[in-house]
Amino acid sequence: MSGIFLPLSAIPDTPVWKNVRQIKFKPGLSRLIYNYNNESLNTADSVSYDFLLILNTDLVDLADEKHEKRNVRKENIRNQTAAALKTLKGQGFTSLSISDKFEEDIFAVTEGAILSTWDYKASERAKYPKITNGDPKAVIRASAQNFAREMTEMPANLCSPSGFVKILKSRLDELQLKNVEIFDRNVDWIKQHRMDLFLSVSKATLETAPPVFLEVHINKSSESPKICWVGKGVTFDAGGNTMKQHPEIRGMRMDMGGTACTGWFCKNVTDMFEND
Repeated sequence: MSGIFLPLSAIPDTPVWKNVRQIKFKPGLSRLIYNYNNESLNTADSVSYDFLLILNTDLVDLADEKHEKRNVRKENIRNQTAAALKTLKGQGFTSLSISDKFEEDIFAVTEGAILSTWDYKASERAKYPKITNGDPKAVIRASAQNFAREMTEMPANLCSPSGFVKILKSRLDELQLKNVEIFDRNVDWIKQHRMDLFLSVSKATLETAPPVFLEVHINKSSESPKICWVGKGVTFDAGGNTMKQHPEIRGMRMDMGGTACTGWFCKNVTDMFEND
């Protein structure tokens, strides 16, 4: 079953939609409507949908952006979208098209939809409809964030230093970008460059999971400015001499979150450059 995601403001003031418009839509509230064709929406879209997900994107009592230091409107729209998408989980819907009627809010709506329907378990992701259309750059940014989330949730036996490199190379190869170079430096290179502190962290696993110093060069040129992002990548922090107890050690697979976010940056920025 396929559907379309619409803002309440896109619902026409016609007799066909009278009953829907009479529903009291509070700001942020969504409604699932069946059996309304595209002709009743007065759109040129020739695709018919099995259902409509309608969201009231009105916002009230927004915090002061000057003090919040962030775009409060976009954050609220993302949260509204996430709440609306949760109502579709497990209902057998296959796809959801994001309408361009969201206008200036479409970036936040697209990002919120893709982020909120992600789950580390493929079986849980399958319970949500596939998100289509929306803002292309929002799709890139949200998908890249989900990539970082996937890496931080991955168990350390899969996301070892070499495992991380293999996954990142595979993802970048899929993009077929021409402006990216990857250098995975091995233990000999690390020793040669006297990176003793870096090497000391991995001494206990030199045989089973040797460290890798990974470099991803994007749009390499001699022109300024040059930007370098560095991410900490301890794929599992066992705690050194004072071993962590069970409650603390469970989350140590996520100690490579800095590297995951740097990988997110590489995927995000390279996609942006290629699409621009």
